[in-house]
Amino acid sequence: MSKLLRKLFLPLAVSAAAIGANPAHAVSLGALSASPSFLTLSTPNTADIFGGLVTFNLTSPSDVTIGLQGLNALFAGAALFDSSFNQIGEKFFADSTQTFSGLSSGLYNFAVAGLSNAGGGGVALTAYATAVPEPESYAMLLAGLGMLMLIVRRRSGSM
Repeated sequence: MSKLLRKLFLPLAVSAAAIGANPAHAVSLGALSASPSFLTLSTPNTADIFGGLVTFNLTSPSDVTIGLQGLNALFAGAALFDSSFNQIGEKFFADSTQTFSGLSSGLYNFAVAGLSNAGGGGVALTAYATAVPEPESYAMLLAGLGMLMLIVRRRSGSM
């Protein structure tokens, strides 16, 4: 599918789903953690536009990885937005995984849209967060290594 069609299709599909072509799913994953959250968005057994808005919350700064697997869909794509619906990173498409690095704590929205074939279809979504170490963690690590070096130096000097 051409890049132009992909750029045009995702916003149109999300808009159509939102205004009722096929009622959009609105789901909350709650607070993301290191254990994956799973979700399936699908359509009935007809060729139709499907879409959904998935919200999740980060309780601390994190890297978020989202996997999107097409389920009998002719096309499916997604994008991540902050709480003000400003897009974060690039759109991505079914059968891929995207990592969004250095997200701050707060509410995020993940829009998914696509076109199913006559047998129905949708997407399977996997999302998880991994904590981003705070600068204080690195400072403690360096202080600990410095102390170890000091101990080793003193012991080697006394022999």
